[in-house]
Amino acid sequence: MPYKITPEFKKNVTEIEIWKKDDQYLKRIHGWRWGEYIAEEEPDLSDYDPEEGIDVLSLDGEQGDLDDGQYEEWEFPEGMDEEDQQRILDAWESDWHEGITDLGWEEWESELWFRGPLNVEEA
Repeated sequence: MPYKITPEFKKNVTEIEIWKKDDQYLKRIHGWRWGEYIAEEEPDLSDYDPEEGIDVLSLDGEQGDLDDGQYEEWEFPEGMDEEDQQRILDAWESDWHEGITDLGWEEWESELWFRGPLNVEEA
C-alpha cells in the first residue's frame, strides 16, 4: 500500500540537483514551500531526525508535487571563474537541464530533502 509523505510545516523541502564534469561537481539547490513523496510502503522513520531530515528519494516510490518555489542557489566548483559561472546560469535560464548538459555536464544525482515533523498517511 502506498503512503504519502509531506512535511508538516512549509519551507521544509529542498531539492538538490548535481551535475558532474571531469572531477568537478555543480549543484543547483531549490527550496520549496511544500512537497510530497509517494512511498511504495510505509517508511520506517524510527531513527528520523527532524533537524537532519531525510532524502525521500532514498525510499522506494516516486516524487509527487513540489509547490511554490521560494529560492534557488548554485554551488559552483571551487576556482570556477565568473565567466564560466555566468555561462552555466545563462544555459539554465534558456534551456534548463538540456542547457547544462549541452555544456558537457552529466546529470549525476538528485536529492529531495524533507525536514521537520512529517505527515505520513495512506495514499
